Amino acid sequence: MDAGFGAHPCAEGTMSEGWLSVLAGLLMVLGLAGIVLPILPGTFLIWLGALVYGLFGEWGRWGPWIFGLITLLGLAGLVTEVVMGGAGATMRGGSLWGILGGLAVGAVGLVLFSLPGAIGGLLLGTFAVEYLRVRDMRKAADAMIGMGVGYGVSFGVKLLIALAMIGLWLLWVFAA
Repeated sequence: MDAGFGAHPCAEGTMSEGWLSVLAGLLMVLGLAGIVLPILPGTFLIWLGALVYGLFGEWGRWGPWIFGLITLLGLAGLVTEVVMGGAGATMRGGSLWGILGGLAVGAVGLVLFSLPGAIGGLLLGTFAVEYLRVRDMRKAADAMIGMGVGYGVSFGVKLLIALAMIGLWLLWVFAA
């Protein structure tokens, strides 16, 4: 066992505990970056880091329970991502077409202009599709604002969920 990297020994012939913790931690840091950069599956990478840690290390007494909580939080993060942005848009009069248009233009914006392009594309795409649909600038702007607020709330909730997932994993590593 490498000093300072976990409390339980690995079986003979498996990855050392220190390197395993580093690998899992790097996946989680990459997942945390994925909360900010929508091209990376944020909460999934954090969950994957915990799974790798459990499968290639020793689950220990509390590992399965903590991993179960991490899994539930990851699912909550996924639901948050899928539901909140669209809910914001529909609460302000947006349609499914407006939401899909915003997501499509946001994806193009992400590829071409990074994070600012994704945000701008999401908002402008929602506005454009809603304007074409209803021919009313005010209603299109309302849907765009709803989309922006929904995704802003989604970002905050996903960030808190990601930090909670990582915190649970750290508890697992250092208190096991």
